[in-house]
Amino acid sequence: RFLPVKATSDLQLVQSDLYTLVDGFVTRNSARTNPSNPSIELGPEFKKVGSFLGRFKSIPSIFELDSLKVSGDVWFGSGIVLKVHLPKLQNSYNIPKLQNNFLSSDKFHVFIRRPHVSC
Repeated sequence: RFLPVKATSDLQLVQSDLYTLVDGFVTRNSARTNPSNPSIELGPEFKKVGSFLGRFKSIPSIFELDSLKVSGDVWFGSGIVLKVHLPKLQNSYNIPKLQNNFLSSDKFHVFIRRPHVSC
């Protein structure tokens, strides 16, 4: 099946564990129970492919994700698992950091680059 990639949010879907490569064909991960693709909205910081790729140490697991909105200076570490419906992630100092590498509706594990302030 042909999977169009028109935006970096599409690229995230194709590069994730939502799809697998079997005998040279891209197929849907059978572990996903929801027949729809996750809704992913990425802010302008993720628009260019180079910027998008630079913000992920590795593409997060999303086969259990329903929706995600990300904006601002957000960076993802490796081994991240995104689950269910997530609130909007943005450059914010109050996003708690957890050590279990899961990002779910009530738990966050993202890396935020702090703005440089010079006086």
